[in-house]
Amino acid sequence: MNIRNAILLLTVSAVAAVSCNLFKPLDMDIDVTVDKTAETSASKIIGIEKEKNLATDPSGNLIISYEAEKPVSKSITLSSTAQNIGVLEIAVDEKPSITNGAELSDGQILIEIDNPSDTPMLVKGDLNASATTKAVEKTGHFEFTVPAQKIGFRVLLRKAGAVIAERADLEVNMEPSVGDIMDGTTIVEKPLRISLDAMLPGTKAGAAPAAAAVTVKANAKALCGFSFKKNEGFKIVTTLSNLGLNLADYTVKSKKYDIIADVTNSMPFEITGTGESEQNIKATMANPIAAGTKAAPVKSSVTINVVDNSSNSVVEDAVITLQFKAASNGARLNVNEGFKALYKSIKVHQL
Repeated sequence: MNIRNAILLLTVSAVAAVSCNLFKPLDMDIDVTVDKTAETSASKIIGIEKEKNLATDPSGNLIISYEAEKPVSKSITLSSTAQNIGVLEIAVDEKPSITNGAELSDGQILIEIDNPSDTPMLVKGDLNASATTKAVEKTGHFEFTVPAQKIGFRVLLRKAGAVIAERADLEVNMEPSVGDIMDGTTIVEKPLRISLDAMLPGTKAGAAPAAAAVTVKANAKALCGFSFKKNEGFKIVTTLSNLGLNLADYTVKSKKYDIIADVTNSMPFEITGTGESEQNIKATMANPIAAGTKAAPVKSSVTINVVDNSSNSVVEDAVITLQFKAASNGARLNVNEGFKALYKSIKVHQL
C-alpha cells in the first residue's frame, strides 16, 4: 500500500467513526461520554401539582392545605347588632402521601373576606373542631376588623409565635384558652367549622345602621406545616427521564450497564434509590446522594446500576423509587431546593 492510499484509508476510517458517534451507539465494554446536566427541583421530584392538599408557605416550605367545602355569602346591612354571615366547613380530607410519618406543626386558619361597605366591619367568629361526641368538641373565639371597601381581606388565625404559613393582611393570635384546637393533629384530622358574625365596630346598641345593604363573602382554608425527624422520610416513585436522563437517546447494546453521575444536592435529605419497572428493568443506586442545604449544597459521585431483563431491544426508560431520609431533626421540603445531576458516562458491561 502506498502512502497516498494509506492516508486515504485513515481519512475514511476517521469519518466513519465520527459518523457512528453522532448516533451514540453504546458498544460493550466501552465508557461512553454523556456529559448531560439536569436540574430537578423538589416540586418536580414530588410532583406537587399532582399531590392533593399541598401548598407552600412564604419561605417555599411545603405545607398541608385543606380548603373549605364552599364559600359563604350573605347580603346584610351593618348595624350594632351582630349578624351571621354563615358557617365555613373544612372537612377531613386525604393527607398528602409524603406527609405520612411526618411531624405536624401547629395549625393555622386563613380567612379571606370581603367588606364592600363604606364603613369598617367588625367580625366575630367561633372556630369549632368537631369530635365524635359533642362533649369533647373544641371551640375557640376570635375577632378582627375589616377596613371599609376592602375586598379579599386576608386574616391568619394562629397561635402566638407560630411561624406564618401564608401571607395575610392581618394576623390574629388565638386566645391561649383554646388549648390544642390549633394543634396540627386537630387541624388535619378533625372537621372544622368557622362561624362568622359581622357588625359595625364600636357602636352602642340602637345606633343607626349603615346606609345600604352589602354582600359579604368569605372563604377559608386550614394550613399545617410538617417536618421529619432524623432518619425519617418518604418515598417517591419516578423515572430516569424525569430525573433528566433519556435513555431513548442512546442505543444500549447490552442488558447491563452503569450510569455514572455527579449529583449536587441542596435538600436536607440523604437519597437512595432502587426500583423495577413492569418491563423488568431494574435500576439501583449503588451509593447514596448525600444531604445538603440551599446555603451549602453537597456533591456526591453516584453510580446507578441498570439491569434489563425485558424483551425490549432498546431500553427507553427505567423506574426508580427514591428514598428520602432526613439528615437531622426538623428537615423540611422546600420548593426552592433540589439537586443538579451531571450525567458523565454510561459504562456498558458484558453479561
